[in-house]
Formats: sequence, structure tokens, C-alpha cells
Amino acid sequence: ASLGEVENSALYVAMSIMFGFSLPIVTLLLDEGADPKLGLGETSNVLHGLGFGVCDGIAPAELAQVIKRCVALGADIEQRSNKLGWTPLITAASEWNPVAVEALLLAGANIAAKAGEVAEVCFSGASAEAFADGHEATKAIFDRYQSVV
Repeated sequence: ASLGEVENSALYVAMSIMFGFSLPIVTLLLDEGADPKLGLGETSNVLHGLGFGVCDGIAPAELAQVIKRCVALGADIEQRSNKLGWTPLITAASEWNPVAVEALLLAGANIAAKAGEVAEVCFSGASAEAFADGHEATKAIFDRYQSVV
């Protein structure tokens, strides 16, 4: 079920919480049947919200397990947002969220994803890695995983 005027789900709110992401709360919501395919209206799923969540102190491998559970329940790790054509990885990179970036990569996100081609929008068609420019910790994650590919 969605809530609020922006039609976001409780799971989306829990994933995108800016004052501290909580694995136990997200796990509880999933245990209780929250649908990870729902996100911010029909424009995204909960994995897009993850990029906005403050994940400091969470092990990327633990977060990757939650992401894999969401994918198993139907969330598309490569779903593109309606307006910008961003995947969850691009959203996390744009927010300079190294924990979410690494967790998404561990869960199987495409490191070569590119933003949608949108006229008059900066970073139109840019690689996910380009969004990390200017943030050493996030860029380091891409550098490490690029060498694995």
C-alpha cells in the first residue's frame, strides 16, 4: 500500500531514510509482506530509494542480501526511473552513497549502466561511474569493481 501525497510505500520510506537506514526495519517490512516493486509512485522501486538512505555503518554485503531479497520478490535492479532513465545504481552514485553503490554491485547491478538520453539534462547518457566523480569514496568503489569486470 502507498502512503502520502507522493504515493511512496512504507518500504520505500524505510529504504530512503536520510537519518539512518535500519536493516531490522526493512527486514520487518519485507517479512510482513511489503512489496519491493513499489517505490515512489510508479516511477521507481525501493532500490532507487536506497541511494538516498544514509547507510553509514552498514556492511555492504549485508545490504546486498536485502537487495537480493527485494530482487527475488520482484524488484528490478535495473529498473529505470521514468523521467531520467536512471537505474538504482545511478541514483546511489549520484547521491555519493558508497555503501549503497557497493551493495548494489554485490547484488548484481550492471556497473556499465548509463543514464537515459534526456534532452537538456546534465549527465544525460552518462555512465553510472561518471556520477561518482567528485566523491573519492564512491569513485573508489567503482574503481575497485571495474577491475573485477
